[in-house]
Amino acid sequence: MIYLISGAPRCGKTILAKRLASSHKLSWITTDALYWAFLRFIPETERALRLPGSRMGGDGKRYGFEVHPPEQLLAAEVADADTIWPGVKALIKHLIDCRQDYVIEGVHLLPRLVSELRGTPYWRSIRVVYLVKMDENLIRRGFLLNSGEYDWMCGAFSRPEGLAAAARMVSVKSRYFEKEAKRRRLSVVNTERGFAAKLREAARTLGLGRGGRRKFLTPP
Repeated sequence: MIYLISGAPRCGKTILAKRLASSHKLSWITTDALYWAFLRFIPETERALRLPGSRMGGDGKRYGFEVHPPEQLLAAEVADADTIWPGVKALIKHLIDCRQDYVIEGVHLLPRLVSELRGTPYWRSIRVVYLVKMDENLIRRGFLLNSGEYDWMCGAFSRPEGLAAAARMVSVKSRYFEKEAKRRRLSVVNTERGFAAKLREAARTLGLGRGGRRKFLTPP
């Protein structure tokens, strides 16, 4: 079975992927790693068009989400996802053909793209959930309560404007994912309240709740 976990940043994708991989002895990978691998094979002259997110970094003092409007970041992320999707889709199909159970997580698993597999024999071997947070006040509170040394965004949280920009970015991207996922009848879990319980809910949505047995792959 292939378990796809996507949604906005800071909503629990990586935490859930790691927990499921550990508790169910699954391999896992993030599309962030695949993204940077694909980047090396895109000519520099084409990167601005095909992988615009690679040009959306900060200015040395501020993060990218403090420099660029969240809508612009989202548009770049969507373009990035479109570019790497053929490779990600081929990976998913290959893992299913080889009967390998895998967790794949990342922002690049857009509902529109994942839905391309619906109606194919591969779909019965795929489970998917999207994690979101939309209330900016709750998002900011969560940032302050749960930031750590290895949190890639934590450097912005000491600045009010950075904290607000980060929360806005998460909210905008979450609203996109929720709308797109529900439109395609894909599961969405809002993790802004009761985070631990919501991750358990997401695990159950994937068929990996406590005490549950995984259904193994059926070749297409």
